[in-house]
Amino acid sequence: MAYLLQKEGENARFSRTYRASIDRIEGLSVDVAPIEAQRQAVAQVEQYEAEIRKAQDIIDGCAARKKAILDKYLN
Repeated sequence: MAYLLQKEGENARFSRTYRASIDRIEGLSVDVAPIEAQRQAVAQVEQYEAEIRKAQDIIDGCAARKKAILDKYLN
């Protein structure tokens, strides 16, 4: 939403001299995706975040396994 408002503010040419007052902001309109498209996007982001968590767990586990191997052969 912040990005959309920023873009609309740029289109309305808000600046230091032409400030974005409440009245001017209320006059803006932004187009948003339908709620179903938003839900699909959120579901996809959640799926990616789950994959990232799994990958991070693997990375974290590698560090522990590496330490165990080094301890085994160097001690």
